[in-house]
Amino acid sequence: MRDVARSGLVLLCGIVTVSGGVAGCASTRKTSASIDAAYVSGFCKAGLASQADANSVKPSGQPTPEDFKKLGPVVAKWADALQRLSPPTDVRSFHDTLVKEARVTAANLTAGTGPRDPFLALEQMTLPPKIGARLQAVAAKDPDCVKANIHFDQAPAG
Repeated sequence: MRDVARSGLVLLCGIVTVSGGVAGCASTRKTSASIDAAYVSGFCKAGLASQADANSVKPSGQPTPEDFKKLGPVVAKWADALQRLSPPTDVRSFHDTLVKEARVTAANLTAGTGPRDPFLALEQMTLPPKIGARLQAVAAKDPDCVKANIHFDQAPAG
């Protein structure tokens, strides 16, 4: 009987938590800090993997058009990894645009078409300063972000 009561309490807590939570039941709601941390971690893991993939096709000399074509699948894989992330609400628009631009860049690289600098659109994207600073505070403590040298609070060079 005790196990049935315990199971009922667990089920009740699960139902109440989904509908808004109640004291005494463990909450499964994510905090904004945990959402930021998960997003930053996933973003930096994707960036680190993309850097490794790009290094595997890096030319030994001056890059040729064929070398740029080899980067298309690398950028496409990065876009796929980003697409799987769940960004914070205030980052959603930026994130969706970044994924879209990464896909365009990947297609242009693979086809050997597009602008002279195929990465220009991606390099010019920035987050609003307050959001960038908030995410950078998380990134500064994330080993993958540090290793990949990813900064959320920097404007593009130029």
